[in-house]
Amino acid sequence: MAKRKKQKTKAVQPEQQRNYTAAQPSQYRKSISTSRSPDGVMDAARGKIRDIARYLDENHDLVIGILNELVDKVIGPGLIVEPVAKDRSGQLASEFNTHVRNVMKRWYRRPDTTGETPGDELDRLICRTWLRDGESFIRHVDGLKPVSSNIPYCIELIEPDYLPFEHCSAEPPIVHGIEKDGWGRPVAFHFYRNHPGNSVWPMVGLNGETRRVPADQVIHMKFTRRFRQTRGVSILHGVISRLYDLMDYEESERIAARVAASLTAFIRRSPDVISDTPSSTDRTWNMDMGMIIDNLLPGEDIGTIGTDRPNIALETYRKGQLKAAASGVGASYSSVARDYDGTYSSQRQEMVEANPGYARLRSYFIESYKRPVIERAMMLAISTGVIRVPRSVDQDTVMDVDIRGPGIPWIDPKKEIEADGLAIQYGLKSRHQVIRERGGNPAQVDLELESDDFERDNDEPQTQDQDESQEDVDMNSEDQAA
Repeated sequence: MAKRKKQKTKAVQPEQQRNYTAAQPSQYRKSISTSRSPDGVMDAARGKIRDIARYLDENHDLVIGILNELVDKVIGPGLIVEPVAKDRSGQLASEFNTHVRNVMKRWYRRPDTTGETPGDELDRLICRTWLRDGESFIRHVDGLKPVSSNIPYCIELIEPDYLPFEHCSAEPPIVHGIEKDGWGRPVAFHFYRNHPGNSVWPMVGLNGETRRVPADQVIHMKFTRRFRQTRGVSILHGVISRLYDLMDYEESERIAARVAASLTAFIRRSPDVISDTPSSTDRTWNMDMGMIIDNLLPGEDIGTIGTDRPNIALETYRKGQLKAAASGVGASYSSVARDYDGTYSSQRQEMVEANPGYARLRSYFIESYKRPVIERAMMLAISTGVIRVPRSVDQDTVMDVDIRGPGIPWIDPKKEIEADGLAIQYGLKSRHQVIRERGGNPAQVDLELESDDFERDNDEPQTQDQDESQEDVDMNSEDQAA
């Protein structure tokens, strides 16, 4: 009986030893604690990651290229805003949509309070700030007309520096400058009245003087990785160390290459030959092209310092680091490194895999910033009479707009167009959908096609029947004249 019990104990013992080896302490891994809350992690980081990301954006060409790539794929030359209001019969209200499109296009030429930046470039600046700094703030300014329109609405751009991490309290609950309710919803934002880093007035804004702005007047775009994270973190947060090290490494390689390019020579003396002449103790020459050294002493010869620069392994190492960095930020390696070697299939596969990441960022940008701003501008334009809504338009669809980003790039235009044509033929896509995906305006394309058809009909050469009838008319005219 005892023997059988002992065997049972041995069978259970391996099950008790099962565990995650990654969770066990080891001398080869650092002890990592992740028990901090999202706001606790951000409180420890404060603005340090943001400052490093800005420094790299100002000084590192690779980081500039990564951010350029992300902004180009998210915004491109500009987001397309297409009103899609319908009439009471369910059809698109073409005339009303064209009117709204023209009014909104005119308003968005200079929509910010300063009136200095075009709307499309404004989108790129907001997107770059959001991705690089981790967050971006936009304030609605009702009642102020922009320089390009009569709609009484502007937007004010606010950098993340204006919202202090240090401003925290329990009553009212304020976390990193944002006042919240019991559900965690923002109630107000406590911004500095002036930029804390202003070098013109260095003391202004550093004394803690803030202004309380209600949350319904502010758009807070933030890049987060965890639930209920109050402040955003840079999209570069996971690759900053790699990019920073790569920047230092490339700088060292450049210095080494410059040193190697400057030829350095020395005099090698044989220990068997010792000269007593005073000139052998200290001699220097200025080396020139094609010079001949004919005053070497017995037992001396000229030696040069060899170098293995440029480093032939630099390109391979740099390529591997760039691939890892591009993967960490969700960008396409070929576009970041400007390395387009490969077949059509490989380039197409890379583009297909990268597009969902760009589409995710674009969707957040549109729903968090672009759509609320456009809808608010349209609402104020309608209320002030700048936009007049006909009775034939369905009131529930007046504010409907379709916002799209840049079109999908072409690798092989012929194959891409043929694929789109088959999709339309088999009913998988509509013609207007394909035009929007390519970054075009369906209404404008239809209008230009109608104009081309009209001109083609008027410019068509006369057919044979028309020529014969014209000859008959000419002959009858000649008979009558005779």
